[in-house]
Amino acid sequence: MNLWLTNHFFNPTLLAGGAALIALPVIIHLINRLRYRRVKFAAMEFLLQSQQRNRRRILLEQLLLLLMRMAIVAGIVMLIARLVLAPSEMSLFRGAKSHHVVLLDDSGSMRQRWGETSAFQEALTVINQLLSEGAQRPNTQTFSLLKLSHPDQPFASQRDIDEALVLEMATKLEPQVFSSTHQQLDLIAGLKSAQKYLKDEKGAVQHLHVISDFRERDWKDQKAIAAILEELSAKNVTVNLVKTVPDAPTNLAVTELTAAVQVAAAGVPLRLKVGVANFGVDAAQDVRVTLTDDGVKLPVTVLLDRIDPGTTAYQDVDIRLATPTQHRLSAVIDADVLPQDNTRFLAVDVSPTIPVLIIEGTTTTDASSFVADALAADPVSTGVAVTLDTPDGLRRRNLQEYRVIYLLNVPELPADAISAVEDYVSLGGGLVWFTGDSVRPAHYRDALWAEGAGLFPIPLGDSAADLPVDPTVVEVDLVPSDHPLFAIMQGQDNPFIASVHIQRYSTVVDDWVRDDQRRGDQVRTLAWLRNRAPLIVERVQGTGRIVACLTTADPIWNDWARNPSYVVFQLELLKYVARQDRGLPLRTVGEPMRIALDPANYLETVEVTSPAAEGERTTRLQAAPEPIESAADETTAEPEATPAAVQLVAEFKETDEPGIYQLQLLNQAQTAERKILAYNVPVAESELALATTANLRKRIGNAAGVQIQEPGQFQWLQGEEAGSEIRQWLLWVLLALLIGEQLLAYRMSYHPKVSWAGAAA
Repeated sequence: MNLWLTNHFFNPTLLAGGAALIALPVIIHLINRLRYRRVKFAAMEFLLQSQQRNRRRILLEQLLLLLMRMAIVAGIVMLIARLVLAPSEMSLFRGAKSHHVVLLDDSGSMRQRWGETSAFQEALTVINQLLSEGAQRPNTQTFSLLKLSHPDQPFASQRDIDEALVLEMATKLEPQVFSSTHQQLDLIAGLKSAQKYLKDEKGAVQHLHVISDFRERDWKDQKAIAAILEELSAKNVTVNLVKTVPDAPTNLAVTELTAAVQVAAAGVPLRLKVGVANFGVDAAQDVRVTLTDDGVKLPVTVLLDRIDPGTTAYQDVDIRLATPTQHRLSAVIDADVLPQDNTRFLAVDVSPTIPVLIIEGTTTTDASSFVADALAADPVSTGVAVTLDTPDGLRRRNLQEYRVIYLLNVPELPADAISAVEDYVSLGGGLVWFTGDSVRPAHYRDALWAEGAGLFPIPLGDSAADLPVDPTVVEVDLVPSDHPLFAIMQGQDNPFIASVHIQRYSTVVDDWVRDDQRRGDQVRTLAWLRNRAPLIVERVQGTGRIVACLTTADPIWNDWARNPSYVVFQLELLKYVARQDRGLPLRTVGEPMRIALDPANYLETVEVTSPAAEGERTTRLQAAPEPIESAADETTAEPEATPAAVQLVAEFKETDEPGIYQLQLLNQAQTAERKILAYNVPVAESELALATTANLRKRIGNAAGVQIQEPGQFQWLQGEEAGSEIRQWLLWVLLALLIGEQLLAYRMSYHPKVSWAGAAA
């Protein structure tokens, strides 16, 4: 009841006394009936008998007169209390002490532009209008501002609304200095913070104004949002959902710019994958994507003929990066309503070559030559530099220098070599196995498989087996999965893999479950034989990847090495298993940058250079010691370093701006080392579809105290027109009641006729 009164009267506190005044006419009527003492006499009895005949008419007239007088009093009370029939049009500033809390959406989609304004600028206009209206009633209104990006840290907290605050906030809320983020933010988390903030305050009329663009994707979890709004409404908090965007135009966004950057080498073609999404309702024609390297336009252009609504078009393009250094690539389309998602960034660390170590276990075969020829027959084209060695080289060499290590038909490995390879893989290295006649299955099961914790993905059987040939059955020997490793070799245009013949293969133990889902370990089967025996399997260990092929790398157990698909397979395999630390990570704006350093090799000083519209900005950080066990999800400066008990950790949180960030580290020799990272806007913020008012109302449910305000309308702040119309209507009704009451009272009263002579006497 109190909420209803608050929502329909400017001065609800006057209603209690006014309601008591409505009973005043009844009380006066009763007093008048008790004023005289009854005395019986003959003439009066005659009059009473005459009155009985007109009693019903007189009672109705008296009752009507009484009701009219009560209505007059009620009308006067409503005028004083200022009744408003439409709560959505009533002013929020009613004289009582009120607290206005604004939850401002500053997510990336609020940067949508149209004409000379944007969604975020419209939101700032609403805030300034709110403050201007509140300043007209000083000492009665307070103001708080919460940003959705930091809802637990109020930008303004319970400030009295006056002219000084209006001027201060007008300066602070200038679009040039107060802008929205590029991030995807959680509306539910913001509402919960606002709810907690309001809960701590007592003794004031509370208003929550949620100013947002109200995208459809933000309201998918409608139950959680509706529950919070219902709780606020039940606690007499008036909630205004203020929309800032009139409509959702067509928006194109560059959603992907990727490449196998872990195998990027100077002068070697690097294949980029570019994706552009159409988030509108109409098809986009002839979309041109420009590629740049360190801000310089590359001599290649991606042209997408047509992008249907709600789809993403992809295209591959090859580029050559001539210099072995760090490159800052970007894909750009023409600017539209949301310019920030029209560019995507990629950081590439180009090496002079791609070093690969090939270990062959026996001198009686020539498997290493076949693999080396497939990878580096033309080093200018592939960039691969192959090193051949024996198993003893695993103990002598610094394995961390190599992107991939191949172990071909190796009988067994000594314990120290196993330890060195395990460190190499756990720190991001790639390991590839090929079996053969020299392999000792017992050693592979006990020392290399090690119950699923070792370097070999599966337990080998005691002996190899022949794949029987059935001339009556037309079936390929090698059955690949839909893994990206085989994507380029499948289809009618690439029939070569179907002509591969496998005569012999290494078996697995009989009790090994062949179904990956049922087995439930980390091993994944990438290819089978036609008898459904596994042929190629993989497992991730630490941050590295292990792939095992259960046949020979040379044409002894198969003829694959003589098939044209062999070269393609080896190059794709190299890309797939190569050290992942060479591929600089793609990050999303707002994601903190955590840098871990080995104190044995690096000093604690870290410099971060951030991109910005007005120019790059450099921030110097001091890394602090931290136990290695507590570190997680970090950017490790030196993955090759031997783990220490304590590491130096620095964290940089100012990563809202999309672009390329540069880290500068100092090693113990005072030499600077640089690393670059790409930060891009989240794809979800490019979806500009709006939640309609009808859908919002349906999702709000039973939250009666929630009003939805359309973009560009401010009647809900002022409420003067609706209040004036109601007051004018009440005045006319009150005038009619007063005239009617006088006429009826005159008719019912006694007025004796007086002659002119009697009047003169």
